[in-house]
Amino acid sequence: MIVQFFRYGNGLSKGPLDYLLGKDRDRDYAKVLQGDVSEVSGLIDTSPFAKKYTSGCLSFYEHDLSDQDKQQIMQNFEQALFPGMDQSQYRVLWIEHQDKKNEETGKRRLELNFLIPNIEILTGQRLQPYFDRADRSRVDLFKKITNYEYQLHDADDPLYQQDIKHAKNLPKAVNEIKETLNILATKAVENGLITDRQSMKTWLLDLGLEISRETKKSLSIKNPNNDDPNARPIKLKGAIYEQDFRLTEESERLTIAASERYRREAEQRNQSNIQRYAEYSAKRSTELEQQYRQHQSGYTAETERSNERDIAADQQDDSPNQTTAAAGHERSIAITTTADQAAPSELAAIERLEPRNSSSSQIKENPYFIEYSPDFTGMYNAYQQHLFWLRQQEQVQRHHRDGEQSPVAKKPRGEPEYSEVWDREKMGLVRP
Repeated sequence: MIVQFFRYGNGLSKGPLDYLLGKDRDRDYAKVLQGDVSEVSGLIDTSPFAKKYTSGCLSFYEHDLSDQDKQQIMQNFEQALFPGMDQSQYRVLWIEHQDKKNEETGKRRLELNFLIPNIEILTGQRLQPYFDRADRSRVDLFKKITNYEYQLHDADDPLYQQDIKHAKNLPKAVNEIKETLNILATKAVENGLITDRQSMKTWLLDLGLEISRETKKSLSIKNPNNDDPNARPIKLKGAIYEQDFRLTEESERLTIAASERYRREAEQRNQSNIQRYAEYSAKRSTELEQQYRQHQSGYTAETERSNERDIAADQQDDSPNQTTAAAGHERSIAITTTADQAAPSELAAIERLEPRNSSSSQIKENPYFIEYSPDFTGMYNAYQQHLFWLRQQEQVQRHHRDGEQSPVAKKPRGEPEYSEVWDREKMGLVRP
C-alpha cells in the first residue's frame, strides 16, 4: 500500500466528485464506502477558504481486502491525519475504486479514495488535513505500520521497489534520495542494467540527474529538488559507485541479500516505527487540541464571560449617577439629623455668607452668600440662584445708568418723543 495526496483542492465539489463517481454518478467499479456525498459537497461549496478540500487515495497492490480490514484501515488513516480529534469535528468521504489493472498480476487493484472538506465542523475554522513538510513523516509511518500489520505488498522492500523513470519522482529529502537511489541502483545491477562506472553514469543521466563530480570512490549529483546553483551536491558512495566496479556473481546477489536483510529486520523496524508514530501523533494531537478543542470548549464560556462583561460595563455606566444620588440622599439625611441635634458640628460652625449689597456691613466685604453643603445638588442649585441674582443686579444697574445718560429721560412729561422741525432749505423732516 502507498499513500497519495492529489494536488487539487481550490475548486468546487463538482470536480472531485465527477472524477470519483463519474459525471452521471455511474463510474464503473466505484462505490461509496463511508460518508455522505451531499453533506461533503455542501461543506466544500460553501467553504469561505481558498483551498476548500483535500483529496487522495490509499493505493493497494492487492486486488481486494475484507470489509472489516477496509473499515479499520480507513479509520486508522483518519486518526493519522487527525490524532486526538473526534469524528464529529471533520468529515471524510470514502469511495472505493477497482477499475485499474495490476500489470504484473492482471487483476484489478484496490484504491480507497478520500475527499475531506477543509473545515472544522464545530467551530467553522479552517482545517488543513495534510501539510507535506510537517505531516509526511507521520503519514509515512502509518503506511509502514499498516503494510506490516496486514502483510500487504511493501513498496519499500528492495525486491518490489519500482523503477524511477524521472528525477522529479525522487523524494524531497537528501537522505531519502540517497536511500532510494541505492535501492534502485542495486536493482539495476541485478537486472544487468549497470555493469561498471560508465553504465552507472548512463543510468543516472537517463533518470534526468546531472553528475557534478567523480572520484575513485564516489559520484556526486546535483540536487534535483533544488534550483539553487550554489546548493550542495548529493554524494553517492558504495561499491557500485566506485570507479573500479565491475559486475560479478556477487553483485547479482546484492538485491536478494538486501531484501532478506530488510525482512529479517521487519519486526524490530516495526516496533521502532510504532514508537515514533506515537510521538508524532501526540505532538500533532496537542496542536489540534489547542487550535480546535479548547476553542470549542471555551466558546460558550467565553461568550458568557463576554455577556457578563457587557452587563458589568452597563452597570458601571449607571453606577456613578446612582451612587452619587444615593450618597447625596444619605448625606442630606445625615445633615438634617445632625442639625436637629443640640451638639455643635463642623457644618453648624460655618457662617452663612451674603452678597456685597446686603445691609449687613460684615457681609459687604464678601461677594458670595452660598452656604457650604456636602450635598452637591443643593450647593449647585444655590450657585445657580446666585448667578441669577447677579444677572438681575447687572440689568438693574445698566438700566439705571442708561436712564441717567439718556436725553429722553430728561424730557418733560407730555412732550412728544420726537420733535419735527421744518427745514426750509432742505425741505426735509429732521428727527433728532
